[in-house]
Amino acid sequence: SLLGIFRCDMPTKRLEERFSFTGGTVDRTGKYPILRGVLLCGSVSANGRDYPARAFSGDRIKRYEGKSVFLNHSASPGKSRDLRDKVAWIENARHREDGMPIGDLGFNPKHPDADSVLWAAEHKPDFCGLSHVADCKFTSKDGRDTVEEVAEVLSVDLVVDPATTKGFFESESKMSKTFATLTE
Repeated sequence: SLLGIFRCDMPTKRLEERFSFTGGTVDRTGKYPILRGVLLCGSVSANGRDYPARAFSGDRIKRYEGKSVFLNHSASPGKSRDLRDKVAWIENARHREDGMPIGDLGFNPKHPDADSVLWAAEHKPDFCGLSHVADCKFTSKDGRDTVEEVAEVLSVDLVVDPATTKGFFESESKMSKTFATLTE
C-alpha cells in the first residue's frame, strides 16, 4: 500500500546527538563572524544510530535553517532556553556532496563566549563540537537505529565529547556514549 511506502508507523523520538568540529573557515569580514561549512550531523553515531543522507534529503535540510546554537544542552530538557546561552544561529543550510547536512554558524559578535568558540574552530577544532536536538523518525534492526527522517530540529548546541564526528566539519569520529532520549 502507499502508506507502507511512507512508513507512517515509524516511531519518533527526540534525540541529542553530538559531533565535533575540525577544519573549515572562520570569516570575520562581515557584520558578524561566520563559521563556514559546519557539518550539522554526521552519518554514524556511537549511540547505535545511523544517519543516512536520505534523512536530510530535499527540503528536509531547511529544518536546520535559522535554528539557534546554544552553549551546552539545557539543564532542563523541554524547558525554554536562556538567551545568555545563545551564541549563534544556523544559516545557509545545504547538502554536502555526499548529501549530509552542512551550514554556516553566524555568531553574535557581542556574546562573551563567541571569540572563544571561534578561536577553537581556528586553532583546536576538536576542542568542542555540535549536538543537534531533533525529533527523528527511525527504524530499528539488529540493535541499531536508522534515522529515516530528521522531522524537526529544535537547536544545535555546542558541547564537549561529541559522538558522530571528530570536529566541526568531519564525518568520521572516535565515538563516545552521549545519546539522551528526551521524550518518547
